[in-house]
Order: sequence, then C-alpha cells, then structure tokens
Amino acid sequence: MDETAIRTEKLNIAFPGVKALTDVDFSVKKGEVRALVGKNGAGKSTLIKIITGMYKPDSGRLFIGDREVKHATPELMTKTGVKAIYQDNDLIPYFTVGESIMLKKEWTKGPFIDKKKVHETARTILSEKLGVDIDPYTPVSELNVSRQQLIQIAACLVEEPKIMIFDEPTAALSVKEIEKLFSIINTLKKDGVSIIYISHRFGEVFKIADSITILMDGMKVADMNLADTTEDEVISLMAGNEKFNQAKNRKYIRNENDIALSIRGLQNDFLQNINFDLYKGEILGFFGGEGMGQQKIAKAIFGELNAEFGNITVFGKETRLSRPAQAIKNGIAYIPRNRLEEGIVRGFMVRENVTLPKLRAFSRLGFINPGAEETVAVEHIKKLDIKTPGPSAQIANLSGGNQQKVVLARWMVTEPRILILDYPTIGIDVRAKNEVYKILLDLAEKGMSLILITPEYEEVAMLCDRVIVMRDGKITKELNADELSEYKLLSYAIGSGEEGDKNA
Repeated sequence: MDETAIRTEKLNIAFPGVKALTDVDFSVKKGEVRALVGKNGAGKSTLIKIITGMYKPDSGRLFIGDREVKHATPELMTKTGVKAIYQDNDLIPYFTVGESIMLKKEWTKGPFIDKKKVHETARTILSEKLGVDIDPYTPVSELNVSRQQLIQIAACLVEEPKIMIFDEPTAALSVKEIEKLFSIINTLKKDGVSIIYISHRFGEVFKIADSITILMDGMKVADMNLADTTEDEVISLMAGNEKFNQAKNRKYIRNENDIALSIRGLQNDFLQNINFDLYKGEILGFFGGEGMGQQKIAKAIFGELNAEFGNITVFGKETRLSRPAQAIKNGIAYIPRNRLEEGIVRGFMVRENVTLPKLRAFSRLGFINPGAEETVAVEHIKKLDIKTPGPSAQIANLSGGNQQKVVLARWMVTEPRILILDYPTIGIDVRAKNEVYKILLDLAEKGMSLILITPEYEEVAMLCDRVIVMRDGKITKELNADELSEYKLLSYAIGSGEEGDKNA
C-alpha cells in the first residue's frame, strides 16, 4: 500500500463574499509528483496556503502522514518538512549564495559563525544534490533568476524536506533550465520527497507529474493519473465543458481602416515579436496564464517597461512610447491591476485622486484651486455613479468597487482615446463588477478603444470583441467574439494549441 505523505479532508474556507474552498479532499503519496491545476481563482493558492500554515481553514482536517496537524503555522509546517518554492523568491540580495543556503543551519566556531564551513557545505549541496557549480561566495544579487531558484531549492534541501511545493517554477526559465529543474525534481522523487507542482503549462505537467488534481470554483473536480487521461480531457474538466454566452448588448462592426493603435515588432527579454492592431471603438482582450506577457505589453505601451518597438502608430501617426508622458500625450491611459499600490493615493481625498493626472490644469501660480478640482470631481462622480459622501471624502474609506471607479474617473479627466485596463474588477463584488462592465461598454460605444487584460473567462465573453491569447511571451491565437469558447481559450493559453501566424 502506498504511503500517503500529506492529505486534507473536507477543507472549507471563506473570505468576505467568497467561498474559496468547499469540502476539498487532497492527497499526495510519498515520492509522487502531483500536479495541481485550475483556472485563476479556482482555489489553488488558498489550498497551498492552508498546507503551508499561512491560512487556517474554517473546517476540515490536515494530516502529515498519519498524524493530524490541528494548529498549523508556517513555522510548524516547515519543521514538519513542508517547503515551498515560489515564482517570486524571498532571497536577501546582499547575502552570499552560501549564506542564503545555510541561513537556518549556520555553524559556529566559538562565538563566531564559521563562514568557511557554511560556504563549503553549501558548495557540497549544490554540487552533489543539484549537480551545479556555483561559487558559494557569490552575492545572490549577481545571479540570474534560474540560479536564484536553484539557491532556493538548495536552501530547502538543507532541512531535508518531506513535501515540496513548486508554484509556477518555470515562468522565467529557458528550455535548458527547465530540463535541469525537472532532473532535480526527479531526483527528489527518487529520494522519497513528495512534490506538489502548480503550473499553467500543460506540456510540463504531462512531462513531470504522475497524477493531477483539478480545482474549479473552490471545489475538487477530479483526481486522475496522468497516464489515464489526455490534455483535452483535463482542459474540458477545467472549463466545465461550457461554452461562452455572449452577453453584450451591442453589435460591434469593425472598420478595418480606422486603426486606433498599431504595434509591430514589440519585444524585450521576454516578449517575442508582438504584432497587433486595435480598432476605434473596439474592446480587445488579452488572455493567458499569469506571467505570460499580457501585463508587460500594457506597461510597454504606456512607457513603464523598457522594450523595443519596430513601429508604433496611434490613429495613423507614427510615434514613440518610451515614457508615460508620451503615452498620455498620445491619448493613452493605463489602469494597473494593483489598485491600492499603483492606482489610488490612499491619503488623498476623492477629488485629489480624480484630478491628479491633470494637476496643472487646476493650479495657478503654484497653488491648487480646490473649487475647480471639486467641480470636475463632482461631474465624474455623477457620470460614473461613484458612491461617496462627497468629493472631499477620503478615498481610503470607499469600497473597492468605488475606489476602482475613482481610478477610472482619474483617467477620464485626461480624455483618452485609448484605455488600457489590467484586471479592472479584481477584488470587487458582483454588483460593482456589473457597474464597471456598463461603464466600459459605454466608453467603447462612444468610440473609445479599450485593451482589457483579465483572467476571468466571463469578462472576456461579456466585454471583448476580439481576444489575443498569450503564452510564454508570444501571441498564440487571435479569436473573434463569435469564435470564443472557454475550451479554446484554455487550449491556446495553457494547452498545446498551435501558435497562430501573428508572430510570423
């Protein structure tokens, strides 16, 4: 009988307005690689945070082997042998490789740390366990992403883990580096370490994993051995075998001669020869797994990311977009995903947030005119139906949905012709989402061109006239609204759907 390394029984956890997990049973055998997959918001991260002790479930049980863990904490789960490797590492840049690996196993020589032994032990671990030659005296800051990831793995191995979690580990790795990672995982597996492997890349999942657990809407859909299933079956289960229902009330007719934005040859160290056109009055969606390049395209167009362009035209005029000021001058506005850190200024009033991009227009001789600010703010509060006690209310006291409307209002003040939105409904309730949908559809009806980045399939169906699918920094497919199905999107985003000719 196979020994179970970790299992959960009937896990339930809810956050305000969201049931994150419902009766989830999950298990991994000793020496097994189990893939954990699901759409964004399916519950993968929540499950992992319960397993690592970061979240306490509302109900349910967690077992390591045969022993129930009743009060899991990150410290306790680490001591129990659970270790996680995340896409964003937590290494200290000014530490050496050896110090980073041996951080929790420092040897002392009298009252002092035996630095020679620390670094030589780290060298042995890197060489014998990972098969890599990295000078342990090298500062972490001098290593590339893939080597930093190896340092994370080595630091975990020092503590002899029983269960290792890899969360999107190959996002920034080359093909050769991925092969090296897989070799390490196979060695860990032979040593009896259990692996939980989270990835949006199905080619990897079928190559490295033994079994798979599929989550959807916080519930387990299936547990399967990968030898007994196919990529098509897994994608169908993730998608729920449902087709999209277009919910737009408008019929968009594209004028091929009325191009708002034309991008040719956009590239950097990740993006690969991105080419697309955005038409006047169109809502163009960008869809893909996390970190596939959608956000990088948005930031590059807005001048927030260093990238090369072969050619850019805005409403037929060739231009440059290397700084946000240039983008704004060309009528381009950008609403980032992280509303609290990049969108609103929490210490400001509503009116101050609304008028921020055009502050000079409300200033005279270096002094801001609060009356002029208030007039414009009130106009947009009414236009976007922002629920606030008034323009002088602190934005921090508004709901998430109304804060998002204020961010929209801010850019409406600049009178943009092109609006780029990165997941504009993140963290807001259903009613607020519908209000934002109405606003975006209304803007498009009035001739504004929108680029919408969203991981939510329903939003793609609700809003987009056309969708560009991304994977690994490349465009894999372009779909018109009448071609959309959840299966198709997933197939081209995370499956093995063939790349289209958009990058040719």
